[in-house]
Amino acid sequence: MDEESASVEDGVRTLHQLYGLGYRKFKLINQDTFCSLSWPPSLHLVLDALVRRTLSHLRTKSWPGLGFMSRHLVMRRRLERRFQREFAPGSSGPWGEDTPGKWIGYPAAERAYRYYRKRHFRAEYAKFHSFWCDWHAKL
Repeated sequence: MDEESASVEDGVRTLHQLYGLGYRKFKLINQDTFCSLSWPPSLHLVLDALVRRTLSHLRTKSWPGLGFMSRHLVMRRRLERRFQREFAPGSSGPWGEDTPGKWIGYPAAERAYRYYRKRHFRAEYAKFHSFWCDWHAKL
């Protein structure tokens, strides 16, 4: 699938509108993992991806320590433990200051958005509108 089919510019336009309203700091939050997407990637994002990849290849019960890794290094599970609630699939998860990652400026936010969207649509499994992230913004 080509990245333009779900309109890269729609996400950039949203970011630009937020900037036009006076917002200067941003986080792009992946709605599947709840990880903040920035470039270069944060340690949380790298650890989350590594643990998810490892867990998808190994059975948790057969390897001591994998359950611990899952509970403490997968961002979504960490946030569920922190807020003592399960975030249903499709939920937006935590908001604002409760989201993981650093706030980044407009140029870095646009660069991260374009990078992760392009990377997502290079995958064979990517479907139209399957890049699902939320912009969080603050003044």
